[in-house]
Amino acid sequence: MEDKQTFIAQMEKLMQLNHIGEAIEGTLEFLDLRPETYLRDAAMKLSGRWAVMNEAIEDQLVDKVTEVTYLKEIREDLEQLKKLIIHTIQEDQTALAQLPPLPKLLPPDFNQLLFDHSLRPAFTEKVAKTLFLQHTSVNIYGEDGAGKSRLFTDLLKALRLISFDNYRPVFIDFKNHAYAYNDMLLELHKQLGTGSDVPTDFMSFFEEIEQQNRWYLLFFYHFDAILDNPKIDPGFNAHFFDQLNALKNKRNVGLIVTTQQPHRGSYVFAEGKAYSNSWLNLKMEAIPALTDMQVTIELEKRLSNDYFQWLHHHPNERKQIEQKIRETPNTYQMLVFLAEQLNAKADEEVRFDERLHKWQKKYDEANSEQRTPGKTPTEKSGFQLLKKSLSPLINLFRGKK
Repeated sequence: MEDKQTFIAQMEKLMQLNHIGEAIEGTLEFLDLRPETYLRDAAMKLSGRWAVMNEAIEDQLVDKVTEVTYLKEIREDLEQLKKLIIHTIQEDQTALAQLPPLPKLLPPDFNQLLFDHSLRPAFTEKVAKTLFLQHTSVNIYGEDGAGKSRLFTDLLKALRLISFDNYRPVFIDFKNHAYAYNDMLLELHKQLGTGSDVPTDFMSFFEEIEQQNRWYLLFFYHFDAILDNPKIDPGFNAHFFDQLNALKNKRNVGLIVTTQQPHRGSYVFAEGKAYSNSWLNLKMEAIPALTDMQVTIELEKRLSNDYFQWLHHHPNERKQIEQKIRETPNTYQMLVFLAEQLNAKADEEVRFDERLHKWQKKYDEANSEQRTPGKTPTEKSGFQLLKKSLSPLINLFRGKK
């Protein structure tokens, strides 16, 4: 995060040079990292007015007097916004001086940490270093079924393998809670065990966690279920996003948010108002495509030894399998599905290419059923291929074996 005093100095320099547009854009970028939505809203309105003014000037719709007057008003509003930011900085510094010293928090030893078991070893290690070493939260985006939840499972396994237990994992699937904020709170309560009563506010689960000498790893799956969606539970309001932004900035919190599209480009609907950009600032990471080697290694793990050896001695069939996986956007989901069909010896009475055709049809029908419009999430039967792999993960967070 940019130092606040450095930002003010840079802003004043740009204003002295009369680079008002750059000063406004720099202010927007800076405020993206802050939880105060009233400051960010003011900057966005100012940016909009600046764009309208420039468009009117380019189209020669205003005379010189109007142009000068409008520029003066925007400059005055920018000065006022600067004063508000300075006032906030002074409040931050006062609060910081009153805080007790925080205990030292060590990351896992990356010289020992191994990711060979991971679906995407290099990418999983990159995300882990971003969380633990850079103290930066991440938005992993890509198609559903590409293996985003598997990344979190692989990260936790890497920590267990070196007996690093100084962390608390939290897994929330927002597809299950977009229409029920209180259900999300109940799930947090099951995983964090905060007394007998369920708190009525998201941040109540994380009070004073910076004083705790352990990490909190939060994995918010299908987060786009509460984005671009005006029908979400009103509990997911501007206050919730403010709280989440403040939480992910804490020194011992690592947040992974998964979406299909980059989170920054999504609308946020809060209290009936649409925000064109979320103020939740995250590092964007597109989930990479699976390589041929990664597909082969994962198939070897999932297939019975006899069937894997059979594929090894039948390169044409193996290539058909690998091609089917590569050409499907839901690569990991398709890989899991095909491995299950092979292990079950499904449709062995027909030629292999015909088997693949039947399996593709079965796969498409299951996906089509999941995406049937007009049903609420509780009415959809859903595609169950990855549910089995997620169940032990959720049970682990709830304290179950």
